Amino acid sequence: MTDRPGGLPPITSKAMLEQYLREAAVLEQQFMCQYLYAAFSLKKDPDAGCGDAEFEYVRRWASTIYKVARQEMEHLSVVNSILTAIGGQPYFGHLGTFPTQSRWYATAARARDPERAAAEPAPCDIPFRLERFTLATARRYACMEAPALAWVVPGDRDDLLRWCFQDADGRCGLIEGGEADAGGAGAAARRTPAPPRPLAATTEVGAPPADVELGTVQELYDAIDAGLRRLDAELGSAALFSGHGSGQSEIPSEYDIYLFPICDLASALAGTKMIKTQGEGIAQAPGAESHYQLFVDIAREYEALLAANPGFEPSRSLPPDPRPDQYADRATLLASEAFHIGYATLLAMLTGYYARWTRTAWQASPHLLPMLQQAAFAPMMTMLVRSLAEVVTLLPADDGGPAGVSFDLYPGELELLADPANPLYDDILFYAVPLDMITKILADVLAEPVPDEVRPRLAFIVENVTRIVRNLIYNYQHGIYPRFDPDNPAINCAPAPGCDGA
Repeated sequence: MTDRPGGLPPITSKAMLEQYLREAAVLEQQFMCQYLYAAFSLKKDPDAGCGDAEFEYVRRWASTIYKVARQEMEHLSVVNSILTAIGGQPYFGHLGTFPTQSRWYATAARARDPERAAAEPAPCDIPFRLERFTLATARRYACMEAPALAWVVPGDRDDLLRWCFQDADGRCGLIEGGEADAGGAGAAARRTPAPPRPLAATTEVGAPPADVELGTVQELYDAIDAGLRRLDAELGSAALFSGHGSGQSEIPSEYDIYLFPICDLASALAGTKMIKTQGEGIAQAPGAESHYQLFVDIAREYEALLAANPGFEPSRSLPPDPRPDQYADRATLLASEAFHIGYATLLAMLTGYYARWTRTAWQASPHLLPMLQQAAFAPMMTMLVRSLAEVVTLLPADDGGPAGVSFDLYPGELELLADPANPLYDDILFYAVPLDMITKILADVLAEPVPDEVRPRLAFIVENVTRIVRNLIYNYQHGIYPRFDPDNPAINCAPAPGCDGA
């Protein structure tokens, strides 16, 4: 049974609620990584295909896409905060190879509501893939983030109907055609898109149906909201929120990220509301800076620039859906391996942190939680993952074009991410040894004949990772200011009622 024809099955148990939240976690990570890859591809300087004035647009697009990717990490954090608050385990993994075509974005997966089917054209499949930034990519991102068509303001409907829905002949236009349709001077040299990954499948109790149309993510979070309200009323707040209040990284505002404790119905609903407001723009005024609106605006600007200059090319031709071990060039292979280790270690840090956070554990020695927070919530993301990914794009792929990083994970890594109770997460060496390995691998890269522009960047990354390792050790032993100082009054402030996480 569903709440309405074509809607999602209502959440009737904590097991179902946890499953819906894990589905949301998988989606948010896939969004984030696709956006990051596209941002990595954008040019850093004007050239023959991107003049000085055009490059100002490209520079702003890169800033916007990185902002959206950071907020997707924020959404992933909120979802995991709700998971741990209700007594579940955090989930920072994904299903199978990455990126995997989401069941939530494949049109044929679910019979559509007959009334909506009669009123709207059929939506297109929206592929999940890592690819360079093109006009088709911008349009695809707008479709991924769009609310249900009924929520779309009239001025946007025509564009979304053209970009995201099948025409009278059942064709999907640019979304289906991928980057080959985007035009530009480098079109002939672009790499062939990889075939779509298999649909992600879930066999756990209460798994949502495989659905893929505009507004699906909005419906997913609406279903989560309804489930939270229903279970809070049926079970009581204490029984529903039986885990630990997530004081994780209480960041009021940094890098356009807002994290706060989630420990009851009000704070959980505040978290999902923020996700929908930032993503689809639900409850925002028309034209506000939601992810959906930002990508719509970028796509329209791209169209205008391409109409004025058919040779406009804002991005470099990174390979679609690369694998971490696909490169023959030794420097590229080693740098890609270092990125893989860094990204897997970041996910492990987040998993250990979200699984173990409590206020008493935070203050206990050795200071595992302050160590993980200080490493994961900035240095690992900005000083290693983003920086090294951008360096990899300066190294050669096997066909002579620029290389790109992979966000794929090996089966053993996925199994470990799905097992947050594993005692490895309590061991500082579990986090420090891979980082030390990265510095050694990057030293080997520097011994190779890499481009001159790569050397200072790699050397700086090695310095940063070395600092991260040293800070890991210091923070593990001493904590971080101000919490490690027992005489500091800041640590004696009373937490919000029910949010102490002790």
